Amino acid sequence: FEGGLIDDLQQLVSLKYLDLSKQGGGGLNGTIPSFSNFTQLSEIYLSDNGFQGSLPVAFLEIADNSRLVTVDLRSNQLTGAIPVGLARFDKMTIELGDNLIDTRPADELCAKSWNDKPATTSDCDFILCNVGTANGFGRATSGLPCRLCSREGEAPTYGSTECGTDDERETLESMY
Repeated sequence: FEGGLIDDLQQLVSLKYLDLSKQGGGGLNGTIPSFSNFTQLSEIYLSDNGFQGSLPVAFLEIADNSRLVTVDLRSNQLTGAIPVGLARFDKMTIELGDNLIDTRPADELCAKSWNDKPATTSDCDFILCNVGTANGFGRATSGLPCRLCSREGEAPTYGSTECGTDDERETLESMY
């Protein structure tokens, strides 16, 4: 499957689960739709494609916020900010690592206990690693914090999954 998400998809208002991740050979591209007329959609998997641009301000605007919502948009070419309107969700797993996000998540989003964030932390690392830091997920987990990159200019966007091309080499050199 290649190209953008077809307009007919927006007519499936009772959709609960959508997985169009890893659409090889160019994959899906264009912008992410808002899914603003989907009241029951609770799982969206669109990782490893070629989506570009920002998430729409109205992203999941009327989706049910009383249950866990999972959004996986890793490894695309998304930019801009995460919509502040998502703060209405108390339970969310959101994966945005390995994109080109250049705007720090809003404080309203950072305050959320998404992605199993411990209540004792108040930073945004559990949503996206800060600029200049990285890990394999592009966000902190309970067992893997975002680590500071050793050289300036590495991990230039939020949610970086690596510090630079020499990461593996540096790790191996430090071991041997």
